[in-house]
Amino acid sequence: MTETLEDVKLHTPHDQSLPLTFTPKKRKKEMANLPVKTVPQKHPFTKRVGCFAEAMRLNFRVSMNVEGVEKGPDVSTKK
Repeated sequence: MTETLEDVKLHTPHDQSLPLTFTPKKRKKEMANLPVKTVPQKHPFTKRVGCFAEAMRLNFRVSMNVEGVEKGPDVSTKK
């Protein structure tokens, strides 16, 4: 085994001062614990002018109560 390791060391490019098994564990641990940055969602109709933009600002993603709405006639059946 040691002969194979010595042979591999001779043929692999590396710095003589660093061991072959060098892994920056501390850096990896620090990077894993970083908080995930989330960008707040922007409203798509901000910084726009006009009647259409004003209507969309008022009505974009408005929660609606669907329980009180009556169903219309079924248009899928043919007469």
